[in-house]
Amino acid sequence: MKMKEVCQKTGLTERTVRYYIERGLIQPIATHSPISSRTDYQFNNGHIVQLRDISTLRGYGFSIDRILEMENNPASINNQVEAQAKETEIQETSISQKREIFSRIRQVAFNNVAQLAENLRREHHTLSLPDLSTEVNFRRMDELEGNMIDNNGEKALERIFNRESHKRKLFLAGIILLFISILGTGVFVWHAKQSVTTIFTPISSATFSEKWQEEGTYFAALHFEEGSKLEGISCIVRFEDFPLYWAIVPGYPYMGATISAEVPLREGRKEGIIIEGAIPSVDIVRLLQDEMLSRKYAVVATVQGE
Repeated sequence: MKMKEVCQKTGLTERTVRYYIERGLIQPIATHSPISSRTDYQFNNGHIVQLRDISTLRGYGFSIDRILEMENNPASINNQVEAQAKETEIQETSISQKREIFSRIRQVAFNNVAQLAENLRREHHTLSLPDLSTEVNFRRMDELEGNMIDNNGEKALERIFNRESHKRKLFLAGIILLFISILGTGVFVWHAKQSVTTIFTPISSATFSEKWQEEGTYFAALHFEEGSKLEGISCIVRFEDFPLYWAIVPGYPYMGATISAEVPLREGRKEGIIIEGAIPSVDIVRLLQDEMLSRKYAVVATVQGE
């Protein structure tokens, strides 16, 4: 099965699945498309089970490295579970103690940041919390504490506030630039993803000379007989309807085969298969005459038997 179906069944994003593949958590079969440089993957039901197991473990805090260790060395699983349980207990204890500290100081009216920091440090020591230097969220408080040691405490505090104000201005400017960049990218992507669709049913006999599978995709060679502008054309087309693929009988003449094509507008113009107009359309004849393009875009929607 393909990536889209895997994401639907597991609830994971394609980015997450690809990251798990890069880290070696799952190992689907890699396929290299002749059309693009992007690596595709073929998954089976075993990979779905693995991804669901990984999601469960991640939900309980297990790191990717820890999951890899358990997969590579099953004898270590119990030790890893014990280590994860202890880490969870430490985190819960720390959060509980911090909640208690806030319940004590939330009724106090503070006049400045230094006073707040001093109260937090005092409560912190009474509960024997981990060293503040190990708590990422307290970096600014540590900086304030270090600078307050200066002889000129007021100036040190002013320097900190100025520095923080400058950081906030830079952060706001960065957010604005990021928003403009995202907006511009969104417009570009929207334009690039515009596509042109065409459905065409020739009034002539059509014969499927053969059919086959390639990496889970269903193909057939189709030849048009006399009676339409596709006369004499042989092409390779895809099937998105699985039952229709199996219903096709090679060598049996059909009165017509409906071909649909959806081509990105930008790419279609580059390939020269777009007919410009008020509503652009696909030049189906030119598309089918190019084997690579017909394999990529031409899809059999329906057939009509004699």
